[in-house]
Amino acid sequence: MNALTQHAMTRVAAALVVMAPLVTPALAQENNLALVHRLMLEQRMAVIEADAAELVAQLGQRLANGDRVVTSPNTRAAIRFTDDGSLVRLNPSSELLVRSEGDRGALTKTLEL
Repeated sequence: MNALTQHAMTRVAAALVVMAPLVTPALAQENNLALVHRLMLEQRMAVIEADAAELVAQLGQRLANGDRVVTSPNTRAAIRFTDDGSLVRLNPSSELLVRSEGDRGALTKTLEL
């Protein structure tokens, strides 16, 4: 490898290192919109991710933009939003779709119950 090629590769690597922090907060926000704060009674709730994967909800589980949560007929749950700490309480047999847009300074949440 000649010196010119090595210099060009070093500049590209440095540019990627500088750009990485700019991308990470937006991605982290999308994957860290809310969390499963509490599960009560039977403690059975499903999290249906935006890509259609269905998971059994766990306390502390992070919810991403576009995720849905569905409580069982005998489960109550609480979802806490990470931007402002607000709390949504769900009754049994409820379904909640969580969406957001904007940045941390002006995040707009849309909840469909």
